[in-house]
Amino acid sequence: NSPLDLRIAWNGDVGPLMALAPVDGHRLSGAGAIDLTVRGVVDRPDARGTVTLGPGVYENLEYGTKLEFQLIEILANGPRIELKPFTAKAGGGEISVEASADLDGARGYPFQVTAALADALLAARDDIVATASGNVRLESGKGGMSVYARIDTEKIEVELIDNLPASIPELRVVELGPLPPGRKDEIKEESGPGLPVALDVEVVIPDRLYVRGRGLDSEWNGQIGVTGTAAAPVVNGQINLKRGTFDLLGKQLELTEGVVRLQPNASGELEAVIDILAVYEGSDFSASVRLDGLADQPQMTLTSTPDLPRDEILARLLFGKNAGALTAIESVQLAAAVATLTGGGGGGFDPIRSIRQATGIDALRVDTSGDAGPTVEAGKYVTDDVYIGVKQGATAGQGSVVVEVELFDNVTVESESKQDGSQKVGARLKWDY
Repeated sequence: NSPLDLRIAWNGDVGPLMALAPVDGHRLSGAGAIDLTVRGVVDRPDARGTVTLGPGVYENLEYGTKLEFQLIEILANGPRIELKPFTAKAGGGEISVEASADLDGARGYPFQVTAALADALLAARDDIVATASGNVRLESGKGGMSVYARIDTEKIEVELIDNLPASIPELRVVELGPLPPGRKDEIKEESGPGLPVALDVEVVIPDRLYVRGRGLDSEWNGQIGVTGTAAAPVVNGQINLKRGTFDLLGKQLELTEGVVRLQPNASGELEAVIDILAVYEGSDFSASVRLDGLADQPQMTLTSTPDLPRDEILARLLFGKNAGALTAIESVQLAAAVATLTGGGGGGFDPIRSIRQATGIDALRVDTSGDAGPTVEAGKYVTDDVYIGVKQGATAGQGSVVVEVELFDNVTVESESKQDGSQKVGARLKWDY
């Protein structure tokens, strides 16, 4: 019940103030103004006035998120605080936000925040670009906080970066000897558990989740749900392979199975667990490569028909000869292939990736396994369910147009019209059980 009598009047650039705030990884710029009076008591303040910001820009340096807005206005009218609805540009889409709060200590200072996403660019980094639509609502009261979200991804592009640097451990520094006069020990004591945060989050990935890099070119879909609490989340659902190929030193393997699941580790942090199967069919030899385990440390299992040792499988797969007949250079290439499969592939310039990003197409593939020589395919999704691609062989007259239409979740119709006038139509049925 301590009385309050506070008056704040300020205007200027918020950038320098943000630099002093303990919010590493966040940047806010723009012209701000505060004209606020707070009276009453601590348990029930009486606030009057406005806080404005804009035009301005918010940036999340970790994910590359950038929101541009014209005006953010907060109105204080006694115990009621309102954030007036505003819309921020997020890439080619937008995010609309509004919020309200009550300055009532007996009720735990309740607040509510709602946000609507429309094709909003949420991440823009070298390794991931993601856009999504949906709704998010946060509510808080004396009993805790709840988070509700229904998100549909529009498009996600993941690039598997080669040779990621090792994580830097955090060292606890303990200063020896007595502290200088007037300085307190900076080691923070562990605080007790805060208010619970209930989760009800569902993320739907209808398609267009592309994972590329290290020879992989694939598309995925799925659904992830998170319930429970922030301290003990319960994750359900998985991400499934739709289509994909894996290029290993010029040999193209077809991805036939693929599942990614999220599960908590011993520290409670979520980790991605993968189970992917790639197959190669030759005239007298077939091989299967299975990667499973943690996504950053997968285990590789090789099998073949006829049954051969691991080194023999890779030698036959990559070079068409026995392991004992490999040259020194081929042996080095064999070791590099094993490193690529297990996540330690080398970096370097990726021309396929550069062309795809420059042209804006969704798929760009080079196939060297055909009898008629290499072919190049470029394509794009004109809608979520319709894919149009163009193929071109090494010689004139080998061009064709490919159209794929997903009629149902498990049924896809494919047609190919070749340059010589011939046509091919087929249907693909996939059923997971």
